[in-house]
Amino acid sequence: MNILEQVILALYPLIEPKLKWQIGELNLIKDITFTGDEVNIRIDLITDDEAQKSAFKLEVEAALAHLKFSEINLSIFKVQVALNGLEGVKKIIMVGSGKGGVGKSTVAANLAATFKLKGFDVGMMDADIYGPSLPILLGCKEKPQVLANEMLLPLIAHGMKFISTGSLVPPDMALAWRGQLVAGTLLQFIRNTAWGKLDYLIIDMPPGSGEVQLTLAAELKVDGVVVVSMPQEVVIGDVRRSLSLFKEKEIPVLGVIQNMASYICNDCGKPQDLFPSGATELVGFETLASLPLDPNVTRSGNSGVPAVLAEGDSDFKRIFGEIVDKLVG
Repeated sequence: MNILEQVILALYPLIEPKLKWQIGELNLIKDITFTGDEVNIRIDLITDDEAQKSAFKLEVEAALAHLKFSEINLSIFKVQVALNGLEGVKKIIMVGSGKGGVGKSTVAANLAATFKLKGFDVGMMDADIYGPSLPILLGCKEKPQVLANEMLLPLIAHGMKFISTGSLVPPDMALAWRGQLVAGTLLQFIRNTAWGKLDYLIIDMPPGSGEVQLTLAAELKVDGVVVVSMPQEVVIGDVRRSLSLFKEKEIPVLGVIQNMASYICNDCGKPQDLFPSGATELVGFETLASLPLDPNVTRSGNSGVPAVLAEGDSDFKRIFGEIVDKLVG
């Protein structure tokens, strides 16, 4: 481990005095340089309280004492985290489908969990405003903390950060929101959520090609979309329309996941086709995987644990590992 890595490792867990979060998580370590045996550090803080900043400076000196620098030159600047929402996010991947009920949220949750299993820092944004699923799929009933300037701290489940309208309103409350309120909520998730440093942000999209899709396409630089489909003509038609929108908005399609293409027989344990083989295809797009309808996956989702995080090996976990390897590659 080189000296820069040692300094970052020492500073990362220090707590921002106002938000009470690690400065590394909030992406507040902005610059580290060396002059001889001196170190020059710039850290941005949310607090503007001079006493808190003085105390924080002492914490920095104590954290670096073992590295025996002759001088620690620390510059502290004030930052507005609300304006830095996605600054620390490296890659943004949408998981979408033109059709509802195809298991898109389950795929998104397991995709994110697989990235996490492979050592990446992962966040999830539930963009399905009217039908949020992530609080159930991730087993989290908490509400996110609202801080100054209406900034949200994302919740954490299974080591992944996430935000969802399902965590903001009662579970039995109907969201009869018009387009402007939907767009405003999405902008809150994008601009005013302290995502911190993430390798991947996975966005669980709603079905269709309406307000949410247009808002996200306008606001975000998306690295690609994974499309979830089923080998059934009534599904394929809507999926094609969503693919057309992604093309129009210049969002790369990373591939298609055919979900529930078969089921696992309880008697023999082997996959059985549900739909005529080759009846419908999405020509011109890579098929990342074909997933069976597996009761174990449903049970895992109901219990709030993505199936890939269950103990032991499974074909489902192996398939998602292969999907993520393709996406990373």
